[in-house]
Amino acid sequence: GGGCMANISHALGRLALREPQGLLVAWQRCGLPGWRASGRLARREFGSAPAQQGGKASSWPTETQLERNRRLSVANTVEEVLQIVGAESGQMDRVNVATAVNRLGRAVSRWPMRELQNLVNDGRLLLLCSWAEQASAKMRAREVSNTLLGFAKLARCPGLREVVPWTALGQAVAREGPRLSAQHVATVWWAYSELGSLPDRAVLQALERAAFREVDEFAAQHVAMTLRACAALSSRPHPVLLGSLEQAAVRDSERFSEHGFGSLFSAY
Repeated sequence: GGGCMANISHALGRLALREPQGLLVAWQRCGLPGWRASGRLARREFGSAPAQQGGKASSWPTETQLERNRRLSVANTVEEVLQIVGAESGQMDRVNVATAVNRLGRAVSRWPMRELQNLVNDGRLLLLCSWAEQASAKMRAREVSNTLLGFAKLARCPGLREVVPWTALGQAVAREGPRLSAQHVATVWWAYSELGSLPDRAVLQALERAAFREVDEFAAQHVAMTLRACAALSSRPHPVLLGSLEQAAVRDSERFSEHGFGSLFSAY
């Protein structure tokens, strides 16, 4: 599935960094079929292949960035994530920022409100917000959707809503509209519903166009998340899009979880 392909492409990205011919050689070395499709998926995540010897580096992750992302991805508490953020001597790249914000959002959701009072005064978190605003100009669809969701969960922290770069992230969503997948569309809608705020017109148009384009790829979970989020924000999808999403729900009905059915019925 798409998630497995993304993980495979991410791993192959590490190999491709060491290969003069990029992803093709790395993929063929693994003896796996369908390298062209994986190459397109990897380029959507990382950008073009690294430049040949002596050329300028591209947006593919470096070993340092990959190692930092590995540490962030296993950080389970707010302090663990912020320690990694605070230890950086320079600015984090877009992938690291997205991972850090996403992990913070997960960790904060388990914190009682009384422990969130002083989080907005933590300089490390404010630094991460600043980095997110700067990185948003280069964020790709997956990164911006995960960053939005993480910040939306963090917005329950008193005072933090005012320092998150919502406008810059919304502009990134609109810019990445042609590259938004079904998962990205559902994640962005869910993020705005967590925030309790309807996105601006440019973001709404980007989400609607992406949903029309990717409707055949919507799984049960994506349909439930999207419709529940739209209902929570009192935003009714275009009638044609709504009909297509309903058809997708029927097509994938056997995969609906109990929670998914609950979200879908709640939306109506």
